[in-house]
Amino acid sequence: MNVVNIDKKYLDNKEQSITARLKAIQDKALIRFEEITGKNSIHSFHAMMGANNNIYVDSMNSVFLDPNDFITRWLEGLRVEVKKRAEADTLKPKSYGVNREFFLMHALQDSVLREYLFLFLTRNFYRNFKERVRSKPNESLWSIWFGSGNLVWGLLISPEMRNDDWAVDRI
Repeated sequence: MNVVNIDKKYLDNKEQSITARLKAIQDKALIRFEEITGKNSIHSFHAMMGANNNIYVDSMNSVFLDPNDFITRWLEGLRVEVKKRAEADTLKPKSYGVNREFFLMHALQDSVLREYLFLFLTRNFYRNFKERVRSKPNESLWSIWFGSGNLVWGLLISPEMRNDDWAVDRI
């Protein structure tokens, strides 16, 4: 996708609209968050939802079509993490509080928290729009590894976007 000529004003308006919708339900959502976690901090609430974005989705290498694609992949990543925690028997709340996956599972079952979560992730998508939708460089463009045995060396090359495509200067 050509992200060079994206209308910044459109993205800003979209983000402001979503932020207004979040603020409208924030008090109700924060009460529900406190019921599950025992915490009453908007910062803790947002950290519970956003801190694992790069664990639930490979946002460094993935190209997302739209916010729904991002949310769908995020939910799939959450499902995988929940399954791992359930198998390791670490999904339950502990004496010091609840873990992120426990909270998110409960949030998805609550209509207010689910709406807040989806709006939060949608806003995250638009805040990072260029990074989410642009084509990513092929790994072979930016790394060269050589050596054998225990001695392996690498050279990292920084590609740049030229005419909506990744390029590396070659000698």
